[in-house]
Amino acid sequence: MANAYAASGRWGDFAQVRKKMKERNVKKTMDKMNPDLKGEIEKKLNIYYWEELTA
Repeated sequence: MANAYAASGRWGDFAQVRKKMKERNVKKTMDKMNPDLKGEIEKKLNIYYWEELTA
């Protein structure tokens, strides 16, 4: 689900899914993901979490 949100540019929804996964100790590996998408996800997550921390 998180990858579908990322692929469609819904970064807030993506971050919420990943946060819930983390809270429930669900592990997701990104090693088999498209490298371009993986880099974009990591970049957007860093921006999103920084904005949340500084809001």
